[in-house]
Amino acid sequence: MDISLLSQRILKIQRDIVENANEKVIRASRAYLTEVVTGTPADTGQAISSWKTGLNYQPRGERNLAPGSKGSTRSAAINAVLSLELPRLDRRQTGQTVYIVNTVSYIDQLNAGKSSQAPAGFIDRARIAAGAASRTKRLID
Repeated sequence: MDISLLSQRILKIQRDIVENANEKVIRASRAYLTEVVTGTPADTGQAISSWKTGLNYQPRGERNLAPGSKGSTRSAAINAVLSLELPRLDRRQTGQTVYIVNTVSYIDQLNAGKSSQAPAGFIDRARIAAGAASRTKRLID
């Protein structure tokens, strides 16, 4: 094999690694967001609605995309958040930091099990799902 072909092959492998790494980050981010949003307890819809994503910035501010009571708008809130935030994650470029945050002040209490609507640890379960999703693609095929 001549040096020119070897050089081209190495450059292709490098591009594939970078592209596949970015895909792994996107896949893991999507899995985390989906799991954490669907695992968040719902009363008024605000905690679910306040899951936000940012690429190279940390989102701020609470929101309520589907106001309700006693979980009446749970599905609507989940669908609204995922339809807004998943496309943003899909636009991630190599090198961008992904932020997935919940902006309500009581999210840690919900994760600790304060609500009877969902078991404690839904954020930790989302991390596990993200890790599993990131392992489904190899860096080099």
